[in-house]
Formats: sequence, structure tokens, C-alpha cells
Amino acid sequence: MKQVFARIWKDIKAYGLIVGVVVALWATCNLLFDTACLFVFLTGLPCPGCGMGHALFSLVTGNIVQAHLYNPSIWIWLLLGMCFFLYRYILGRQCKWMGWFLAAVAVLTVAIYLYRMVNLFPSEPPLTYYEGNLLRSWF
Repeated sequence: MKQVFARIWKDIKAYGLIVGVVVALWATCNLLFDTACLFVFLTGLPCPGCGMGHALFSLVTGNIVQAHLYNPSIWIWLLLGMCFFLYRYILGRQCKWMGWFLAAVAVLTVAIYLYRMVNLFPSEPPLTYYEGNLLRSWF
């Protein structure tokens, strides 16, 4: 167990600045522009990850159906995260196929996004148009 925490701490030291910048960007968008997503703030359109935070919160609180409705790709990202955590921290090994798995999950997420945009946008949350976006204010 001590090795697991040591591996996690090593990654926190190595990638903490990047995570901090992402969290600061998220907080800035959330507090100043009333949206948690930079893509939504810039374009007004939902991104492939829109609803992922709500989906994760719904899963944690036990609402599985609602999680799926927010973003169906939550399941494959959760599987990817569990595989990553298992290999990197518990087993302490590098997973050579993890990059391919990540690429496949990203492609599948975009495919789900495109399907949802064609069939649900702009009437079904979280796939709604954000009118306070930056591009709209420019044009």
C-alpha cells in the first residue's frame, strides 16, 4: 500500500502544475462565464465531454440511468480510468496498449457525440446552445 501512495505522490509532483492550470481554467470559466467548459464558452456548442461531470456525479450518487443520459461515454471512460489506475498504481507497470485503448475510447466518444448532436441537439440537456459564448459576441 505504501508503494501505491508513493506512485501517486510521484505523479502529483510531476503533473500537479498541469492539473492546477486545468482546474484554474475550469474555475475561471465556471465563476466568470457561468459554464464549466472552455469549448462551450468559446463556441456555444457542447463538446464531446459535455455532461461527463454530471454523469460522474450521478454515478457516485447511485443514479445510473441519469448518468447514462448525461453522457453515455461515461462507462468507457470509467473503464479506462480503472485500467489505468490498476496498471499504473496498484501493479506498478506500464501498459503498452493503454495508448491504443485511449485512442479507441476517444474515437468512440466522438462518435457518440456526433450521434447525439444529430439526434438531440439543441433541445436535450446537456446538448444545448450557450448563447453567452465568445464567438457570438464577436459577430
